Amino acid sequence: VSAEELTEGFRSTRAWEQSAEDSFGSHSILHVSYEHLVRDPRDCYEILCGFLGVPAGQPRTNLSQQNPEKLRDLVSNYDALKAHFAGSPWAIHFDE
Repeated sequence: VSAEELTEGFRSTRAWEQSAEDSFGSHSILHVSYEHLVRDPRDCYEILCGFLGVPAGQPRTNLSQQNPEKLRDLVSNYDALKAHFAGSPWAIHFDE
């Protein structure tokens, strides 16, 4: 993937997120990242239940991660992209 393609993807995703935030601007919004959900599903679930005001039970899923490998192993030019986006708002996507 090129840096230009990735930049466009980041911008498109952010525009979509901003549109959703604007649409629900008069409501409380809980931001949950995929990375948090994968790193600590129990904590994420408890935060979600607290936000919704429902009791937290035992979370269950039949889903599994499609690509459990690290991004570095999946993206051939990972290091070049990480260097390109260093210091940008998108740098957080290259934390390992």
